[in-house]
Amino acid sequence: GAAALACGRAARLSRRGEPPAFLLQDARGDGLCLAGAAFGRCGLDTLWYVTGAPGAYEIHARPADGAPGGDDDRCLGRASCDLPRSALRVAACRHCGARRWNVLGDAEAGYVLTTRGPAADAPEHCVVREGRAAAAAARNATGGEERCALLDLRFASAADLAAMGGDGARLGAAAAAGAVDALVREMTEK
Repeated sequence: GAAALACGRAARLSRRGEPPAFLLQDARGDGLCLAGAAFGRCGLDTLWYVTGAPGAYEIHARPADGAPGGDDDRCLGRASCDLPRSALRVAACRHCGARRWNVLGDAEAGYVLTTRGPAADAPEHCVVREGRAAAAAARNATGGEERCALLDLRFASAADLAAMGGDGARLGAAAAAGAVDALVREMTEK
């Protein structure tokens, strides 16, 4: 279950002293990964790690250098903590919308990310997907579990991290993003 976020097999996959990194991949559709405000191509910029306890997780964006924490620590969060529906974003971990996440489900059925606002009686929200956009919507307004984004949680091994940071992956990411300047730079530097 979700307890694997903090221990077990996942802990053996990451580098010593580093929280286990994982991808949150759409389980129902095109296999794109949650990247904050949107779903996109899976890669180093779509890796996450958690701190905290169930129901009070912070879901951190893994920095490109892999070093957790620091002054620029960023977390998945809701842009608004009070609205019944809010865009997701990657923001300061201290923001009210970046706290109180939970991961419900299991590896076979898939996972749903839920969160609550800062108030004790705040309604539960879940991550929803519309096109490539990611948002959090109150569960009572989503039409039930069918509207919550069903995600696969894929832990990244050291070999996965190396492959995602390799030349081929950078070239593919630049091409997928339509970043012509970066694509030319990657091709001419080699």
